[in-house]
Amino acid sequence: METELLIRIEEERQEMYRLTSLYGMVGPQVVEQSQRLDSLLNLFQSMKEQKSI
Repeated sequence: METELLIRIEEERQEMYRLTSLYGMVGPQVVEQSQRLDSLLNLFQSMKEQKSI
């Protein structure tokens, strides 16, 4: 599960870079993509914290 999540995070990160090159840093598409990426990163962080308990 962790490996799959890391792959998804990287895919979403690449998509954000692509959208940024098309729409700039404040384009609504970029903001939405950033929020999706943040959610995945938060999930990953939560998983890591649970593992350390």
